[in-house]
Amino acid sequence: MRALTRLSKGNIKKKTPVRDQIEATKDIDRYEMGWYGRRSGPLNPAATKRTEDEVIGRNPRKGEIRSIHTHPNFRRQMLLENSAYPSSFDLTSWSIEAAATDLRYFHVASIGPDGKVMGYFSYAATKKFIEFSKIELKYYHNYEKFEHDVPQFILNLERRLCSEKHASGRAFRESEVSEYFVKKGYLAHRITPMPGYVFSKDYGFFVKA
Repeated sequence: MRALTRLSKGNIKKKTPVRDQIEATKDIDRYEMGWYGRRSGPLNPAATKRTEDEVIGRNPRKGEIRSIHTHPNFRRQMLLENSAYPSSFDLTSWSIEAAATDLRYFHVASIGPDGKVMGYFSYAATKKFIEFSKIELKYYHNYEKFEHDVPQFILNLERRLCSEKHASGRAFRESEVSEYFVKKGYLAHRITPMPGYVFSKDYGFFVKA
């Protein structure tokens, strides 16, 4: 996948080498996986440990400007967790990467029970996001602490959004945290369903068309 320069609604009509690489990964339907990549060319595996809901891996190398990790959908409850969206921990990782490395483009690939890519959520860090991330990183003073904790800003944002939703009688969805970052100009955003899929705003996930 090319690094994003213009972020608008995307559409991929044929398979790409990156998609082939993702789908060829062992147990991609069950365990998350992560990669880093340069502006073009194949992705470089980043994971040292994979679980059903987490990737633990190396730090990006100089010149790697894009990252991609997967969200598997082998459990039905995933449909109710807006799992096409990045989690708060994903946002934390992106903050680290934007503040301390060359990474500027971040992708979440939703994987179906058959091990195929259903669609991508793609983000590009703006100058505002990079500045925010550097402030957060400086506040924590410690890279390792920042890496394993959700920054206080994100926690406070979650609490405020949750409180607002509760007061209005509506349920809070974690997806609203990343939507806030897009709405306020921290991140540019693109949704790219694969052929045969559409993105369902109601479920927060890709579903068959």
